[in-house]
Amino acid sequence: MITSGTYPIWCQQVKSLLSAPKQSELETMSTTTKKPTLNIPIKVWTKGREIAGYDPAIWRHDAYGSVIRFTDYGNRQSDFGWEVDHIVPVAAKGSDDLTNLRPLHWRNNVAR
Repeated sequence: MITSGTYPIWCQQVKSLLSAPKQSELETMSTTTKKPTLNIPIKVWTKGREIAGYDPAIWRHDAYGSVIRFTDYGNRQSDFGWEVDHIVPVAAKGSDDLTNLRPLHWRNNVAR
């Protein structure tokens, strides 16, 4: 079983952001780099499915049922790594809006 124990400071910050979203955290993409801003992965993270009995600030399921861990964002070396995925690809006229983004295990994202 995955346990969370005492929460490190980053986990407390995530929990704080999840419980009290601010307008600035709802921004979708950086206008200069077209990459997700720091707050976007947190907002996208909340769209993952919670896993019963596990801390949702740390562990979630992606749309395909794969287990992902918040701290492994962008880590393709991890068994729990995840990325921000466009549900409708930008190439197919999908937007960078939060409604078109979801957390996806990196292996599932590569397979799409």
